[in-house]
Amino acid sequence: MLQWFRPLFLVLSIATLFVGLKYLPLAEAVILGFMAPLFITALAHPLLGERVSIHRWLAVIGGLIGVAIVIRPGSGIWHWAAAMPLAGALCFSFFQLSTRRLASTESVDAMLYHTGVGGLAWSTLLVPFFWTETQPIHWWVFLGTGFLGAAAHLCMIQAFDRAQASLLAPFNYSKLLWSILLGYIVFGQLPTINTLAGTTLIIAAGLYIVYRESRDTGEPPVSGDLKA
Repeated sequence: MLQWFRPLFLVLSIATLFVGLKYLPLAEAVILGFMAPLFITALAHPLLGERVSIHRWLAVIGGLIGVAIVIRPGSGIWHWAAAMPLAGALCFSFFQLSTRRLASTESVDAMLYHTGVGGLAWSTLLVPFFWTETQPIHWWVFLGTGFLGAAAHLCMIQAFDRAQASLLAPFNYSKLLWSILLGYIVFGQLPTINTLAGTTLIIAAGLYIVYRESRDTGEPPVSGDLKA
């Protein structure tokens, strides 16, 4: 049963991120998505029974403070859409945690099959509720997005084949720099001081978890979001 709910978490993580991107600056939506590794740390003990050290709990708290600085709840500039990329990060953490639980009993081929078929099935169920009329240009955008996503995934696989995860993990945060740059070039968006300050805390918390994982196991998992 978990095999079929696992792709649902992935579909929901992508869908909620897209909703957030509709209303939020690009950089803000992306940085809130970086809460995924912190959610994984917080949920690893109750869901998987893994021991989480006090150092990692402090990193989670630091990341949550960073989120509060970015979204500024109660300030009058809070937007409900800020909850969407956070929900997406939470769903993606469930996807990764379920992957970790299934990895000991299921083959890679079986997990890939269920991810693809299950993701298609869950996405199809959502179509009647969200489908809108598309123009020919939209299909070119869809194809381009799929091509870039596949290229990014290929580059990620090649990178893991040539370097240790501990070396590659910090580079995942370069996505934030690209989101700031593209947000400015394409949409004319500039991050606020609060966004930059909160971003610094979230990135520092994520990198600290990578550092602690490296010390504890010698080979940390990649921090952040692998959806790209």
